[in-house]
Amino acid sequence: MGRGQVACYDPATGEKLSSVAVPAPHTSSCAFGGPELKTLFITSARQDLTPEQLAKYPLSGNLFATEPGVAGVPTHSFRAG
Repeated sequence: MGRGQVACYDPATGEKLSSVAVPAPHTSSCAFGGPELKTLFITSARQDLTPEQLAKYPLSGNLFATEPGVAGVPTHSFRAG
């Protein structure tokens, strides 16, 4: 079973800096969006969870949003030439 969180690590040291708990055991992806890229959107999966696990984690398969106190960075478009 997953850990039900999204974590931020220091790329130089590998030290875990912070984490955001999610009320679902399998986080599947995350991305920043919203005004000023301050909202972290987190998806979760429910595939392969047993009925018992789904009863324990009824929010599995949902989309969550939080403002973790940091902002994302804009994407840069790429066009192959």
